[in-house]
Amino acid sequence: MNWLTLCGGAVLVLLVMVDACWTTLTTRGAGPVTGVLTNLVRWCASTFSRGTGRRGALMAAGPIAIGLMGTAWLAGLWGGWLLIFSAIPGAVVNSSTMIPATDTSELAYFTGFTLSTLGVGDLLPSGAVPRFLTALASFNGLVLVTLGITYAVPLVGGAVERRELAFELSLINRAAQHEHTGESFLADALQSVRRDLSHCAEQRMAYPMLDLYYTRKADFSLPFQLAQAARLADLAQRSSQPPPGSRSELKNFLLVVDRYLDLHRLGSGSLEQRLRRLEQRDGWKA
Repeated sequence: MNWLTLCGGAVLVLLVMVDACWTTLTTRGAGPVTGVLTNLVRWCASTFSRGTGRRGALMAAGPIAIGLMGTAWLAGLWGGWLLIFSAIPGAVVNSSTMIPATDTSELAYFTGFTLSTLGVGDLLPSGAVPRFLTALASFNGLVLVTLGITYAVPLVGGAVERRELAFELSLINRAAQHEHTGESFLADALQSVRRDLSHCAEQRMAYPMLDLYYTRKADFSLPFQLAQAARLADLAQRSSQPPPGSRSELKNFLLVVDRYLDLHRLGSGSLEQRLRRLEQRDGWKA
């Protein structure tokens, strides 16, 4: 038995599962591997968008990031279990001839259909330990696919919720800027969306990849509309005579905005500086 290869495969499998569980089952954001992929996709999409002056590349960033995450997990798990089965002599045999499968392509094929739980049957595990490892690999593959699906579905749902909230904020911003409705209207309107904004802020903590779901129009961009609403709320709060109740509501809204900015690691500088960086991150300003 090749212990070095066995240990290497086990470490690779463990790394994939730690990253997958960290990303999908905790509220601490992306795991180490997923975090690197997310930042890489963001950088590539932003660079291409600035170079072309178009947002088309940004629109594809979210789906590409999910695809890369799933591919990285599958490739890592496949490679790890391939190393494990390769490290055990005679672990896999041909079901017809009972001759051990030593070719890498055969072992990769066996690993693939084991992880997918297809159970083709032309190659079989031989011995108690390989049989146990085959069952474990099948369960491992099933768990990984389940984690990936349960992460992707609410992620897309969260992106839709952000678009809806952004559009509500755009209507409030438009009314406050062009209809001279006063501080009371702005405070009441922002209070009505404060809970939704708080939900989106906490949701982003669990799903950092939400930042990669850019929008083509500013009306549906939560970072852009939130920055506009925060500026209006800050200006109204500092006006000469805002009603006492309105001042409190505006302050509470800005506290939620502050939490949102902190979760985006934009905690330093003045409010205006932080809002500008938020807009820049979403690709709206150079």
